[in-house]
Order: sequence, then C-alpha cells, then structure tokens
Amino acid sequence: MVIMGAMDLRTYIGRDRTKLCALAQALSVSETTVYRYMSRTRMPRPETVRAIERETNGAVTPADFYSYTDSPAEVAA
Repeated sequence: MVIMGAMDLRTYIGRDRTKLCALAQALSVSETTVYRYMSRTRMPRPETVRAIERETNGAVTPADFYSYTDSPAEVAA
C-alpha cells in the first residue's frame, strides 16, 4: 500500500517511538542515526533512502531527502 501525499521522515515518525525503533532496526542503524536523518544533519546514502521508502510503504520518498529548499543561510536567518 502506498500512502498518498509524501511526507518527510520527521512527519512520518512524529512522536511515535515504536516507528522510530522499528525503522532503525529495519535499516540496521542506530536510533540516533534515524534522528539525524529526521533533523537533516545527516544525509542517508542512496540505498538507505530507497530502504526508507520501502519501509514506510512509500510515505517517505527519495524526493523528500533531495528536495531541501532551505539553504543553511535561510535556516540561520
């Protein structure tokens, strides 16, 4: 099942620790690494992005990682 209306990883996980733990386990990474993906302080590798899409049933897509519109200067402003 593909969820219509893609969302970013932070929105998908929200405050659901169960989703966070399950995704970290499915990706074979730490929960801290998933938090870094969520906060955009770490960019996942392309194969990890594809795995995230698969594990979220299409709710989080590669475009959600590669379409950042905020430059560091805009975020700091």
